[in-house]
Amino acid sequence: YELSAEPAHGYPRYSKRATGGATHWLYRSSGSGKWSVTNDESKIAKSKGTCIRSARAAALPAEAGLAWQHYQGGAWQDDPKMTCTEGDPWQDSDQDDMIEQIKRQAKDGVTREEGQDGRNLCQA
Repeated sequence: YELSAEPAHGYPRYSKRATGGATHWLYRSSGSGKWSVTNDESKIAKSKGTCIRSARAAALPAEAGLAWQHYQGGAWQDDPKMTCTEGDPWQDSDQDDMIEQIKRQAKDGVTREEGQDGRNLCQA
């Protein structure tokens, strides 16, 4: 995600172009103070249309220990594999480290694409 020029609710707002050309926004909700991800920019003003959110309020999305949830089956589900980190964890890795990370994800039942999607959706 890249920092957007326009804040949301007095806090930084981030945007990222996803695979296929869609844009996702990461912003802090006005009511709950939780960080949320949406693919519909018009929903940010009302803090609606969220597919992923932090489990609690936080000043920044990459706050240490901040847990994340995704919406599935009509309810919010905790997602212990999802994290939000500052920077790109793949950018500075050498190829051997990247291969080991992919192997760990595969062992956990996460494909490289799913792992990348998670980073794409919540990477400050």
